Amino acid sequence: MPVEHKPLTSVPAVVLARFWSHFIIAAPNECWEWTSHINTNGYGQIRLTHQGKTEAWIASRLAYYIGYGIDPGPLMTCHKCDNRRCVNWNHLFLGTNSDNVQDCIRKGRYKQPTKCPLSKHARGEQVGTSLVNADTVREIRRRHAAGNITFRQLGEQFGVTLHCIWSIVKRVNWRHI
Repeated sequence: MPVEHKPLTSVPAVVLARFWSHFIIAAPNECWEWTSHINTNGYGQIRLTHQGKTEAWIASRLAYYIGYGIDPGPLMTCHKCDNRRCVNWNHLFLGTNSDNVQDCIRKGRYKQPTKCPLSKHARGEQVGTSLVNADTVREIRRRHAAGNITFRQLGEQFGVTLHCIWSIVKRVNWRHI
């Protein structure tokens, strides 16, 4: 099912104004890290609730629109810097999903999804979007079992979200380890 993209020309002025308060502008060649909400795919997101309806926009798409005056439409805003939280429009380019995958392959970041013989789905490090590896999972579980540490603290130590830590500790994810 194709993803529908809201025209950025219809983004409320309040969202555009709030955009500037959610990152720190560094040098033009450096990443401008998004400091607000991060969605489940690791991209910056800005939300607005108006008359009981919440809408969300991907921060890098807004950045491209603000920087170049071009609505990405159905195209992806790809990151030259490979930093999903970056909103520096100098680091962004438009492309298809295929373009994005080819960029990933050229840079040596692509993890070919493989099938686990016991499952129809890839597991653990075979998942291309995995943020941790098996050794890290074991260490997270060891530290949690030792006590006196919260999921949030573990998340900060390992650079992942509280939910990621919870899923590892509760064996929702990484059950095979």
